[in-house]
Amino acid sequence: GADMEGADPGAEGESVNAAMVAAGLARVDRRSAKDPSAKNLLDAMERARRERRGMWEYGDVDSDDEEEERPKAPGAWGRRR
Repeated sequence: GADMEGADPGAEGESVNAAMVAAGLARVDRRSAKDPSAKNLLDAMERARRERRGMWEYGDVDSDDEEEERPKAPGAWGRRR
């Protein structure tokens, strides 16, 4: 079951997003790392990963596909190389 230990969505100043990430019920897109407002979410995700909460219970769930090169321009999807 989902373990919400350490994630109190009612805590003052904490968003539902942060609570879900802290509980291991959601991931943060690492491309968001450049956004200063995402730092708390990334920290919460790393903490959940280290403590093996939620989806991190059995280890790393990151996809190998995330490491593959993505098209640079939005219009590049569907173009043949």
